[in-house]
Amino acid sequence: MAVGEAGGSNAPLQTTPGEEAVDIALEPLTYGEAPRILVLGDTRCGKTEIVKRLVAGYLVRERNGVVLVGDDKNPRQPQFSGQYYKDPSEILKRPPRREPRVLVFRGDQDEITGGSNAELYEGIATYQWKLAREGRPSLAVYDELDRAASGQQWQKNPSAIGWAYGKGGGVGAGSIAGTQETEAVPREPFNQATCIIVVRMMGNPVRLLTKRGYTEGGAHLMIPRLPGTELPPARRGYFLVLVRGQPWNQKVYRFDSRRVVAVK
Repeated sequence: MAVGEAGGSNAPLQTTPGEEAVDIALEPLTYGEAPRILVLGDTRCGKTEIVKRLVAGYLVRERNGVVLVGDDKNPRQPQFSGQYYKDPSEILKRPPRREPRVLVFRGDQDEITGGSNAELYEGIATYQWKLAREGRPSLAVYDELDRAASGQQWQKNPSAIGWAYGKGGGVGAGSIAGTQETEAVPREPFNQATCIIVVRMMGNPVRLLTKRGYTEGGAHLMIPRLPGTELPPARRGYFLVLVRGQPWNQKVYRFDSRRVVAVK
């Protein structure tokens, strides 16, 4: 689908099944490396659902892999299913069962304020290094990366998350980080991401993606026009897959592609 095909006030936005995007994002697994993915864009536009699909795909493809999720955003209701822990240190007291291979770290829910939680996220990446030394592949998921970074700087330096994005691919330590605060993302995820998944956003975040070399082929024109919160939640979830230095493949993805909407 070319950019021009979505022009006009009533033009339908054709989509490609999101499963094809999962194949692209997890392709490094096929040649023995771990994926390092960013999921960026406006809040309530489907980022968490996309991450859940990536996690499901990883578990199928990496039969010995474990997923480590930092899920501290909602103190009342976790967003991810799995074996629940406060933080990685609790694993020493209560070793995980073989299944499910998803360990969900909820942090200190009595202290949660919606602000920084760098210690929890950095602890997850540090535990990844332990697994890497044991030869166990893993995928760390940071649902809100801006809790560990601000102004393109890690709150903890040196950062274990930065190590995972920069060096983790070759030792089986994969990463997925999501945020609506694109301008908070430090250099390692931008420079080392195997792909970036983008839902609707506009303004400075799009310009930053362009500066970083991710919007060749007209992606900067499509990103602000992706459907978002003007639709009911069940009809959101439109996204692009971008690879640094490569032109956008002209596809808009969605996991339920049976519906089309008008793009203005």
